Amino acid sequence: GFGNSVYLKLRLDGINTAEIRGSEKEEGFKDMAFVENLIKVGDTVIIQSFTDGGFGRWAATVWYKNPEAWDTWTNLNWYLVDQGIAEEV
Repeated sequence: GFGNSVYLKLRLDGINTAEIRGSEKEEGFKDMAFVENLIKVGDTVIIQSFTDGGFGRWAATVWYKNPEAWDTWTNLNWYLVDQGIAEEV
């Protein structure tokens, strides 16, 4: 119902970003901070989720309201590619 929340770990569909473990850890945390600065806790997002067919993980496309035009939804996955933070796969 309305007002519910769920905590899930999701992969962003169609892109690769730096990992927050291993040799990419520093870059991964920097990228995570970028997203956390862009989308704040409590912001409304749309998540289109599905299993990615491997290892039972969930993949998602995330849409958020553009802070410069609040009537416009932006695809986070492709925005990260455009900003050079992620690579398309």
